[in-house]
Amino acid sequence: MNIRAKKTLSILASVALTVPLLIAPLPSAFSDSTAFAAVNEAPAPPDDPAREKLLYEISVFQIAAEMMTPSAMHGNLPDLFEQKYKNRIVAEATAIAQNPNSTPTQLQKALNYVDYSLHDFFEKGNPYTSYILIKMSSYYIMHFPRSDEPGGYSEEKVQALIDKMNHLRGRIDAGEDEFTIYREFMEELIYFDSHPNV
Repeated sequence: MNIRAKKTLSILASVALTVPLLIAPLPSAFSDSTAFAAVNEAPAPPDDPAREKLLYEISVFQIAAEMMTPSAMHGNLPDLFEQKYKNRIVAEATAIAQNPNSTPTQLQKALNYVDYSLHDFFEKGNPYTSYILIKMSSYYIMHFPRSDEPGGYSEEKVQALIDKMNHLRGRIDAGEDEFTIYREFMEELIYFDSHPNV
């Protein structure tokens, strides 16, 4: 994630409320290679699509977790839990994805773990998705810099993202599943960030 994307996330963090929350225990670590070892299984090739898929899902999980500031949640996701749990999941899953000796079984189990963790964060945090979309739309409308230079983001690109956020809000109002929409929003942000002007 580039510096601009991190600044975007800090906009929400800056309006976070200090709320007393219960401390939840961390799940057991899964970084030990023996946890996923499969007998006599050969390592996955370096260009195995499963590696790229895992890294992508890690990115979705990371930005989704970072969006869950106290002011943007209905539920309880203690900061200590959010930070330590999130950082460990990202570190461990990334190590699996980048380890040349990781097997297909290890990659799949790490992928399952990241997917479970995203659902777990969403269930515990119960993010106020409409609020997040409104705040992020406001940021992109009012503050996000436009540029037609290579590496920047044109007015057309920014407006397209704003339109997508408005469309997602409409789907929430229509009663669609909020987890699906929340995840799609994370994917839209990742796509936008990775497709600047050329």
